[in-house]
Amino acid sequence: MLNVQRMNELADAIAGESLDFHGIQIGFNMREFCNVTHYVGPALRYHNDCDTLCCIGGWACLLFGESDDTMGTATASRLLGLNEDQANRLFYNERGYICDEPEICFDEITRDMAVNAIRRMAREEAHD
Repeated sequence: MLNVQRMNELADAIAGESLDFHGIQIGFNMREFCNVTHYVGPALRYHNDCDTLCCIGGWACLLFGESDDTMGTATASRLLGLNEDQANRLFYNERGYICDEPEICFDEITRDMAVNAIRRMAREEAHD
């Protein structure tokens, strides 16, 4: 079941421009799952060149993950209580959930679009 509280906390965090994560500032970009080179635990780590960006799923893992969690959409889905359909809409813009263009490039999805989609999904769950 979708965790409405965590969804709202995630939206608030992403809307806040950046996250101080172990001394580095994490920004937002749907093109990159999580570009953070710091070890959070033995498994919660990811590396590539940028070191500063995360998508919705990456932010969820950083905010709510445990040291033995691995980074990925399966972990982000579990942490947020998303079912497969919700995860596909939120992480992959399936059926144009984040923006009206289902085929939009992920780097064109803005922070505001993501925050609005997260809040909308939380509201939908709260009303069901």
